[in-house]
Amino acid sequence: MIISDNSHRDWRLTGFYGFPERGRRRESWNLLTNLAVASSLPWICIGDFNDLLVADDKRGGYAHPNHLYQGFKNVIKTCKLHDVPLEGCPFTWERGRGTQRWVEERLDRAFLNVEALQMFPDCRLFNLQALMSDHSPILLELDARKWVKASNCFRFESAWLRESKVTQLIQTSWASSTSNCLIDKLNNYGKDLADWGKNFIKRFKHKKKVLEKKINRCCSARTGLFGGDLISLNKEMQLLLQQEEDF
Repeated sequence: MIISDNSHRDWRLTGFYGFPERGRRRESWNLLTNLAVASSLPWICIGDFNDLLVADDKRGGYAHPNHLYQGFKNVIKTCKLHDVPLEGCPFTWERGRGTQRWVEERLDRAFLNVEALQMFPDCRLFNLQALMSDHSPILLELDARKWVKASNCFRFESAWLRESKVTQLIQTSWASSTSNCLIDKLNNYGKDLADWGKNFIKRFKHKKKVLEKKINRCCSARTGLFGGDLISLNKEMQLLLQQEEDF
């Protein structure tokens, strides 16, 4: 697709999925080559290429054939594409976690041509957590985000309902109001809950970052796999992600 916005000139985005069958890799390479010459616009190509560029893209299992490494490298060079470094866990797909046959590979990437790289010089690629899948999503951030300041009106966040302390907080705040007026009680409890909620969001973001580091460290070192460490961390992360989804 061609992307148009007010901040940049038009550019092209391709969501790519390479043939998973090893015998059809050349078809994927030919497709990528044809896409590269189909337009002169700045180009971003992102997706699951089902291919590996270097030996470090794979851990565990049988060695990947050298001719496939070289073939994919040649195509990327021919298309004049630049690979965006992946932040977080270095692998995006796995099989057999916690067993002797555990295999991890980086199948997902984002490539930019020179024009796109000049347009988005500060772009970053993140490997996100996917607790219920053997394949993790990737997120490409092109520009620094421009946040809009929210209004000061009170909003109840459904993510709070997953916190055990929130019920007691509401009951205490409601009972502490000296007025019997319903509106006054609502205003009093709303103020207390809003003040608590500010700290809740800060704690939530910090805890998520800490858990992400622990999970990545555990996966990278393959430690604690059989002792339940990774399972426990994933359960904690799942709760946080559910809160984030609610939010």
